[in-house]
Amino acid sequence: MRQVRYAVILLLAALSCRSGISRDIGTAETELRADYADLFSVLGPDDLERWVRVRTTLRTALDHACANEACGGYSNLTTVQIVCSASLGRHTMRECAWIVGGSTDAIDGTTGEHIGEPRTITCSLPLKLTTSAFLDTLASAGDGALDAPLPGTGHSLHEAVLGCLDGTDAGTVPPSVPSSAFVALDELLPAGTKDGDAWQDIGRRLQSSFDEACGDTFCEGDYGDIRALRLACAADRRTAVVHGCTWSLAMTTADVSADGTIHPLTAARACPIAIDAPASALLVALATNDPLRAPLPGRTTSLNDALAGCL
Repeated sequence: MRQVRYAVILLLAALSCRSGISRDIGTAETELRADYADLFSVLGPDDLERWVRVRTTLRTALDHACANEACGGYSNLTTVQIVCSASLGRHTMRECAWIVGGSTDAIDGTTGEHIGEPRTITCSLPLKLTTSAFLDTLASAGDGALDAPLPGTGHSLHEAVLGCLDGTDAGTVPPSVPSSAFVALDELLPAGTKDGDAWQDIGRRLQSSFDEACGDTFCEGDYGDIRALRLACAADRRTAVVHGCTWSLAMTTADVSADGTIHPLTAARACPIAIDAPASALLVALATNDPLRAPLPGRTTSLNDALAGCL
């Protein structure tokens, strides 16, 4: 392939000489290098470090925004991956793909079965600016990078992603019937109560534990980015016994074609967790620094073991 490329360059140089036009071979080679790649492969060390920081800021900002208001109809929408493409020669951006995941979760009040499903949404964001302009704008905005207007567009990434999510439909999920036998554990342990706040804290620590473990375990497979969405459990309204949980996850990996188009491969799974124990026992069992690997009440296995069998 390299021999063919240089042959073309020499041919262009020869044609330029015949026409009396001076043409620099290096310029011809740059124009031929129109191939695109992931932004991580295009940037130099300093800009690469800036992109890592900016991308983390963008993810955190959108996740925080969607935690305060339902985005795309989901109350737990979270960023799974942000990938951008740029040309190898001129460092011109082509597009970014912002991939998010969310789940709709409810409990069948009669059977205690989990209702709803997780899903991923890919927002393709076309861009026509240099990598320097892209990074300069977002880096200089600091924590406000998500809302910073991009050069040449007048719009922010926040507006672009929300516009994408507005066109999606989370679907309707039958809510738990108040008079039924089974309810979601979130309803049995409402936020603002001692046990409810403990359950919410366990959810946050589970996500952190999963993120820390993913790189060396689940994320070494076909999907390099996996995000835990929600652990939803069904409980008996009268006895407060938990009769099973479902942990929803969203996952993705992405390839960049030579023309800069991003091709994400996404999936979402609802992994069943076998549990039959009082809610109080579940809270005690998971009230550790590493709830992902803590033995479940009455069992020798953990949530990590259940995910390994599912993923």
